[in-house]
Amino acid sequence: MNSTLIGVVGPVGSGKSTSFFPEPAIGITGLSPASTFVINVSGKPFPFRGWRNKYTPFNGKDGNYLNSENATVICEAMKFVSNNRPEITNIIVDDQRKITKYLVLSI
Repeated sequence: MNSTLIGVVGPVGSGKSTSFFPEPAIGITGLSPASTFVINVSGKPFPFRGWRNKYTPFNGKDGNYLNSENATVICEAMKFVSNNRPEITNIIVDDQRKITKYLVLSI
């Protein structure tokens, strides 16, 4: 997969997580759940209605949502998606800051 890394950075509560979810009523185009794989590091529910209907748990093969703070699990899932899921063109890691913290603390 050819990749472009994009970082969405901002203060807590500024809408970073909300920005990838389509919300036409308020003009947010977002990303299509059909082509987006989301990795939720913090384990918190996303701050928008209906996300559970559009993001199904990753079972090692299917699904577009992974809830894990384990860097090894996250890397393996990203490799699998990149190599085996051509329909997925976006991988979201929410929240990169938390995974970095977990990695630093494990050293």
